[in-house]
Amino acid sequence: MKICFYTQDYENYGTETDPYWKAKGGEDFIIEAPEWTEEMANNVCEAISENNPFFERSVIGFDKVSDDYMTQFERDQLDYEGKIDHPAVRVSYDEIMKECV
Repeated sequence: MKICFYTQDYENYGTETDPYWKAKGGEDFIIEAPEWTEEMANNVCEAISENNPFFERSVIGFDKVSDDYMTQFERDQLDYEGKIDHPAVRVSYDEIMKECV
């Protein structure tokens, strides 16, 4: 089973003491696992989120998806460019957890 996690990125164009945050899109993460628990979904959210004085990434939602699922951004790239130059991140649950250790 796969779950697509949707994120929102923000960049700070100011300073640590006087921040000026701007939304900068996000990234889609398609994570595969034999089965999913709420704890696993929470672990992925924590693993792909980031928070420092100049960059923030947070999960804004997730959905169960089919094995051949393509994100809207991937479909748009195919429609307009004929190829996918910027695919979603596709990894297994175990791989994403290893990266965070």
